[in-house]
Amino acid sequence: MTSAASTTVIPSGPEDAFGVGAVVPGPRGVRGTMPMGPRYRGPDGRPSVGALGVLVDDVTGYTVIEGLIGSSWSVSTEIWLDVLAPLPATDALVARARLLHATNVSAFTEGWVRDSTGAMVVACRQRGRALAEDPTDLRPSSYELPGAAEDVSTLLGLRTLGADRTSLEVVPLLENPRHMLHGGVTMCAAEVTAVQSRLAAGVDLPTTSLHTAYTRGVPAGSTIEFRASTRHAGRTFWVTEVVGVVDDRITSVSTVSAQVL
Repeated sequence: MTSAASTTVIPSGPEDAFGVGAVVPGPRGVRGTMPMGPRYRGPDGRPSVGALGVLVDDVTGYTVIEGLIGSSWSVSTEIWLDVLAPLPATDALVARARLLHATNVSAFTEGWVRDSTGAMVVACRQRGRALAEDPTDLRPSSYELPGAAEDVSTLLGLRTLGADRTSLEVVPLLENPRHMLHGGVTMCAAEVTAVQSRLAAGVDLPTTSLHTAYTRGVPAGSTIEFRASTRHAGRTFWVTEVVGVVDDRITSVSTVSAQVL
C-alpha cells in the first residue's frame, strides 16, 4: 500500500499476530488500529502493556520514514511507551503519530493511543535512523498464524527459563520485513519478562512505562534470551532492566517501570 507521500506500508507476521491493522500515512500523521482481548493478557492477568509494542512501533516508525529526508526506510533505535490510564481488557484502540524533527540521518516522532471513547491511554515516542534499503525490495517471510492463545506469552511462544529469564525463537511470525525480530515484539517480550520478575519478588504493581533501546538487529532463526534485573525495589515504585541477548551479545536494553496510576 502506498500513500500520497509514497511511503510503502509492508504488513508482516507481527501485525497479524497482534491484530494491527489500517496502518495508513496521511496528512495528520500515521494511524493504526488494534483490538484488545484475552490473548494479550500478561503474566499478572492485566492487559499487557508490551502487547502494544507492534502497534506503537508501526505508527511511530512509519512516521519516521515519512519524515526522513532523502531516505526510503528506517530502523528503530529507541522507543518509549508511557501508560496514562489502565489499558482496557477488551476494546478497539486507535494510535496516531506525528513527526517532531528529522534530518537525512535520523528522525524523532511522538504518538498517542486512544480507546474507543477517545480517551488517551498511552503516549509514545520513537527515534529512528535512516537506512538505504528500497522498501519495494522487502519481502516478508511466509508465516503461519497461531491458533487460540490464552495469553501474550503463548502468542509469542515465549519460554520461561526461571524467575528472571525467558527465551524466544525468531520465527517468521515475529519477523519484520527485513527478516529481523520486530522491534515491537522485543518490547512485548521484555515487558512480559519484567512482569514475571516482579511477580516472583511478590510485587503486583502494574507496568506504567517501557523504554527500549535497540543495540543490534536480531536475525531470523536466532534464539534471544531476555534477562531481567531489579534496579529499584519499592513498595510503590519498581524499576526493572531487561536485556535481550543473542550469543552473549546484547541486542536490546529495556527499562520497565511499575507503579499505581
